[in-house]
Amino acid sequence: MPTPAADGFELSPLSDDVTLFRLDRPAKLNALTKAMLDGLAAALDSLEGSRTRVLIITGSGDRGFCAGTDLAEIRGIPAPARSAKNTMARERSFGCRARR
Repeated sequence: MPTPAADGFELSPLSDDVTLFRLDRPAKLNALTKAMLDGLAAALDSLEGSRTRVLIITGSGDRGFCAGTDLAEIRGIPAPARSAKNTMARERSFGCRARR
């Protein structure tokens, strides 16, 4: 059963050992928000220890996979929180949390 895309992403099992994580903000070129990064981290945590061996990360729309961080979200937060989001993005994002 897929998770709803209300936070800008959808998590869907494709089989017992393959799960899909779809960035779902095509109008914003799937720019990453804090909610999306939190969702990716939660997905990785929930899949750890499960039968899933493959997590496919893709983006909605036909213009691009992901534009990077959502600059509009960053402009609206104070510098300390912006720095914390950048640190979280590095720690939680693609390739930085390899699982066995």
